[in-house]
Amino acid sequence: MSGQIIAAETLTDGATLTCDVCVVGSGAGGATVAAGLCEAGLDVILLEEGGYHTRRDFDLQEQNAYPMLYQERGLRATDDGAITILQGRNVGGSTTINWTTCYRTPTRILRHWADRYGLDELGGDKLNPHFEAMEARLNIQEWPEELANENNRRLLEGCRALGYQVHAVKRNVRGCANSGYCGLGCPHDAKQGMLLTTIPDALSAGLRLIHHAQAVKLQREGAKVTSLSARVKRPDAQTDTGAGFTVNAKVFVCSGGAINSPALLLRSEINPNKLVGQHTLLHPVVAMPAIYEQAIEGWSGAPQSIASHQFVDRGPAMGFFMEAPPLSRCSPRAAFMASARCRLTSCPSSATSA
Repeated sequence: MSGQIIAAETLTDGATLTCDVCVVGSGAGGATVAAGLCEAGLDVILLEEGGYHTRRDFDLQEQNAYPMLYQERGLRATDDGAITILQGRNVGGSTTINWTTCYRTPTRILRHWADRYGLDELGGDKLNPHFEAMEARLNIQEWPEELANENNRRLLEGCRALGYQVHAVKRNVRGCANSGYCGLGCPHDAKQGMLLTTIPDALSAGLRLIHHAQAVKLQREGAKVTSLSARVKRPDAQTDTGAGFTVNAKVFVCSGGAINSPALLLRSEINPNKLVGQHTLLHPVVAMPAIYEQAIEGWSGAPQSIASHQFVDRGPAMGFFMEAPPLSRCSPRAAFMASARCRLTSCPSSATSA
């Protein structure tokens, strides 16, 4: 059975669609859930606010990639502007624009969830078969140390000189060209994100994927959610067309991420315990740049291939990773700053750890 990829603007304004399960969000969670449900024979509709883009659209230009692939053009941030939040908004979600670093949920975290929240079904080795299945589907393998670029190699050499734990990371790639532009979409189809894996799996099993469709509100009859109203986005995914449609389903899955899913629930007035959105945690990153005498050219090569977990467990203090982020001076904010443009002249000799 073949599925469908549907642009929301082709639907009749006011249309009503029916399915067994409606999944909101086509990233790592939503696309994987949709694939499993379709494989089980259920009729599934997957909604995505962003557009459907392929490698032919990935021209490696920040001015095009940020508006096309990121939430809020890559400018999403906390109210005070202190922390930028980079999230995908496209078919495939953040897996289309992430840096391909893949870790299993650490055992200590699973144990904490079990001990504090009673989630015993996630403890021990119970998730191992699921980890193994996804690692196989996404071709997650350790990146060869000899292929680490100079930016990552400085972290590797520094940790070894200090006697710190350090390791090569695992990446979800197949036939990676080692170009270094992972954050702008992979033009080689090497990144094994949802766009190339679980979404095609789901489509082959009958999925209806509707892109440029923003989930606005879940409608209830009593305690049961029965329908969802959606808004049609224009091709640039920035503005609405004014049209809309409704999806009726037996079950709804909110998988729009830790910010958009709570927002949908709050708009829908689904917050029985008054906890929705109250425990959002962000992952702050502090960059430490350095300028070397020799060329580093950290924009070339896999952006993140070496990491250290030396300081993960610091007792009562918060632990942290040390990683080498992509070396780019053309971030959404910095690209418009005169001071940042001046520093571009030192970019070839710069290395960054975070």
